[in-house]
Amino acid sequence: MENKESNKFTFGLGIFFVVMYGISIFFNGFAIKTSLFFAFGIYLVWQNGFVRDTSTWKYKPMEIILICSAATICMLVFLFMLRIQNSKSTESSKINMVRELVYKAKEKLPMDLGNGDSLIDVIAVNENTLKYEYKIQYSIDSIRLQELEAEYKKSLNDRFKSFDNNTINQWRKSKISFSHEFKDRDGKFAFNIIIKSGEY
Repeated sequence: MENKESNKFTFGLGIFFVVMYGISIFFNGFAIKTSLFFAFGIYLVWQNGFVRDTSTWKYKPMEIILICSAATICMLVFLFMLRIQNSKSTESSKINMVRELVYKAKEKLPMDLGNGDSLIDVIAVNENTLKYEYKIQYSIDSIRLQELEAEYKKSLNDRFKSFDNNTINQWRKSKISFSHEFKDRDGKFAFNIIIKSGEY
């Protein structure tokens, strides 16, 4: 039986599918659509590069595959380095944003508790959470925690209204949460108010 002549265009199309969908699988993992096109590309390369006759080709299929593989590896290394750089840039932007957040929040967000109550510290727990520590001049045994917590939470929600929309939207986009921890005059934990991005 005579061996059919291979088709350069179909072989090239197979290489294209293997490269493009191979890169997609590399970065995004396996999916039904990409996996099918990747397998189809391998089939086209195998049929038109190794099963059928390629004797008339100036460059043999293996040479073309090696060149394409080398070019693909170089492109993947470049994309990987670019991804790392973008990741570092994004992380740096987050760090700067949190620093700005801490600066603004220290100035404006803490409540004026009054009656000798005070803000002990403001801590950036991570890139998504800012923690405030308050000391109130009451003993846990002498206060109604639920009533005081409700009062302070209302005051905190009102305090958010003093910020401009651009700042608030930036915090929401980055899913910033605010944790307000209250301790009594003896340093005992009283209650914690957490306000998440969907609540301000």
